[in-house]
Amino acid sequence: MKALMPATLVVMVIALTAAAMPPSPRATVEAMFAAFNRHDATAMATLYSVDAMLNSSDFCAPRNGPAEVKRTYEALFQAFPDIRDEGMTFVTEGERVAVQFLARSAQGQLNLPIGAFLVVRNGRIVSDEAYFNAGATPCSN
Repeated sequence: MKALMPATLVVMVIALTAAAMPPSPRATVEAMFAAFNRHDATAMATLYSVDAMLNSSDFCAPRNGPAEVKRTYEALFQAFPDIRDEGMTFVTEGERVAVQFLARSAQGQLNLPIGAFLVVRNGRIVSDEAYFNAGATPCSN
């Protein structure tokens, strides 16, 4: 029994260390998309750092911080009550995550291909830039 104690201790230390580590950048971005598809802007905002930069093809200027993330997505969910992001393809390199997906809304007749490039540090999104064809739509603040 004494021979098992050091091995058990090593396993416990590894488990506690893993539990204290932040999620991978991809896991953080996947959690953001899951919250988006639940229309949970509050949960989305908690995944962004306090100094996060959010930029999109339809913005006049970048938006910063979790409060702006929440405001942005609450407005989007109101404009498109059934919007969902689908068909995600991820490419991850270190703290950078690129995602290609479709934003769909049957009610709003939306079927928009989007490319997003995110940077995640310590389990929080610090940069989120999305690109799509905004057409003739004027930018929003």
